[in-house]
Amino acid sequence: MGGLGVLVTRTQPGATHTATALQKRGYEALIDPVLNIVTTQAPPPDLTGVQAIVATSAHGVRAVAAVSGAKNTPLFCLSGASFDAASDAGFCGETFKTDGHAKDIAVAVSAHLSSQGGPVPVLWVRGRHFAFDMAKALGGFGCKVQQWEAYAAQPVAALCPQTIAAIHEGQIKAVLFHSARGAKHFVRLAHNAGVNLSGLKAVAMSAEAAKPLRPVEFGEIYLAARPDEAALLSAVQDNITQD
Repeated sequence: MGGLGVLVTRTQPGATHTATALQKRGYEALIDPVLNIVTTQAPPPDLTGVQAIVATSAHGVRAVAAVSGAKNTPLFCLSGASFDAASDAGFCGETFKTDGHAKDIAVAVSAHLSSQGGPVPVLWVRGRHFAFDMAKALGGFGCKVQQWEAYAAQPVAALCPQTIAAIHEGQIKAVLFHSARGAKHFVRLAHNAGVNLSGLKAVAMSAEAAKPLRPVEFGEIYLAARPDEAALLSAVQDNITQD
């Protein structure tokens, strides 16, 4: 591995998309997801009367796509991977996408759905762990929220030997973080493996994703200007260069 090495820690299949984008920009990308996505045993939701589906991740979009009637129901999601997943899955109902933070979705739902006839039934498709309480936000806008825990992100047991070797040999210059949970687990795994992070730069999707990262551990920590993939890649281009 040569050139400017960047470690991608996000879950699949997003990790492959990020690595491909980095390679197109001239970086060497190494993929080592620190969380694996697994489906839960929760029964599929009943969409009877549901006026909208809210999904804040591509994993949630892909999960609900298999539910009968979901593709014809208005879908509210984030721009980027979530919206792309909806397009790939063939959602044919109205699809609303918002840039930025998950809280913007709640605002979009309130703007598009009327609550004049009482609380608006909305389905929130989520993972076992989440950073933003969408049910609470939607409830504040007069929605009756049904929650479906469709997937869980399980931590891996250890970093790949290839990753540890690449860091030790100075082939990795930066590590990308898409979530706070992923960042926290990466730091734990690195410590367990005896990996020194001080020579690495960290690039995080948001301030929330960077919370587990301490400046004393990483050489430098950079944040994307917006919490989306395009801004994250721009942060890499702006800050990860050949010294």
